[in-house]
Amino acid sequence: CRRAFLRLVPMLVKMLRNLLSSGSSPEYDIAGIADPFLQVQLLTLLRLLGAKNEKASEEMNDVLAQVATNTDTSKNAGNAILYECVQTVMGIESEDGLRVLAVNILGRFLLNRDNNIRYVALNTLSRCIVEQKQLTQEGESSTAVAANASANSALSALQKHRNTVVDCLKDPDVTIRQRALELIYHLVNHENVRTLTAELLNYLVLCPREHRSDICTRILRVVDRFSPDDRWRVDQLITMMTIAGREASRDVQSATIVYISRAPADVHAYATHKLLKAVRDDDGGQRGLLAVGIWCIGEFGDMLLKQYSHAPTPGGENGNGTPVSFMEMDPSSIVDVVETVIKRHSCTEVIKQRALTCFAKLTDRFADKGDAAALSRLDGLIKKHQGSHSLELQLRSCEYDALLHAAKGMKLVIAKPSKPDDDIFGVAEPAGGEAVSAAVQAAAKEALARMPVVDVKMLQRRQAADAFAEGKKMPG
Repeated sequence: CRRAFLRLVPMLVKMLRNLLSSGSSPEYDIAGIADPFLQVQLLTLLRLLGAKNEKASEEMNDVLAQVATNTDTSKNAGNAILYECVQTVMGIESEDGLRVLAVNILGRFLLNRDNNIRYVALNTLSRCIVEQKQLTQEGESSTAVAANASANSALSALQKHRNTVVDCLKDPDVTIRQRALELIYHLVNHENVRTLTAELLNYLVLCPREHRSDICTRILRVVDRFSPDDRWRVDQLITMMTIAGREASRDVQSATIVYISRAPADVHAYATHKLLKAVRDDDGGQRGLLAVGIWCIGEFGDMLLKQYSHAPTPGGENGNGTPVSFMEMDPSSIVDVVETVIKRHSCTEVIKQRALTCFAKLTDRFADKGDAAALSRLDGLIKKHQGSHSLELQLRSCEYDALLHAAKGMKLVIAKPSKPDDDIFGVAEPAGGEAVSAAVQAAAKEALARMPVVDVKMLQRRQAADAFAEGKKMPG
């Protein structure tokens, strides 16, 4: 059946060309357009016949170009024909120049005052760019790559309308904004990632709260794939957390922490200073920001004790940035910032757990800084939750207290000794010794280095393995 219709392609092309060149016919014309319903039906049929058929597509290229250039765009009937023409061009094996012409038609649609036409244009452009990317990936080993990468390709033409698409983010119609957001996400590449990420962050400020979680995920994917350097990536993620930390999912928060932890030491210092300032200025509402910030303060808190400055290298990747500097802080001021967070009534239990872990880490980081007052405060903040109604906080408080004492080689005195099998930090050793064994101290230090997760079962297994090894070395 399809083969029979393919033989009719020349006749269909001739009919369409006659409609374009025929004069006005009051019976079928609408707003001066010759029989737009028949033109639309012909274009639809040509699209079905030209799909995956190079010979049929080649026969209809000329008439499609004629439709695209000669149709009046001031009437809705003409816009309907142009839209169907664009659909046909994108659906057949058309020439690259014809695809560029189709993209430019959609770009003109974006300037139309009618929101319906703009929505259709944005939707079609999104589908167009996805299909072009798929074609490029499928044809990596063929000559199609050169054509797709050329200056006259549809993707290059689409980039020329980037500013028009960005302006759609400011449209009062939420559906227009959502379609524009989807298209911008597909437009991002290594050359424009800085500009478009800034636009996404600007839109994050204005968009409805129910959309922020999805946008945060999209921004994370963009900076993950196209980020020019680690510093820029971390900077954008911190800015995102400052704007929408409340709506950012746990996965986004965890990914932000991973990116910071894998960055160089210089970026560690920059991120920690910037996050501490953001946490200090926050009113407690951006919970994702607090979670990430408190983790960084605990992990790299010793870097806050030093002044930090960074000047972009002229002509380098960060040459268009501005110099950044942060003053050094004393341990007590750092503890004040985290303590202020957990004192708020709006502070969640998850944040308190992060803060408790942060206090344990800071105790280790500030141990050799000579600030006895700060260490005493940290010790009190860790013990504060030993009587908490939250079992998790109570457990963490007791474990961290025992862990820190064991890391110092000191025995923790408790009112009631634990069972011998559960005595992983030597808290129930027989009286007469004020220090724990070297094996227990080493295990405690290793556990402290592995925080925030302290695997008690792993420590028990390691302690049993050490005891077994020592038993094998004993004679007889």
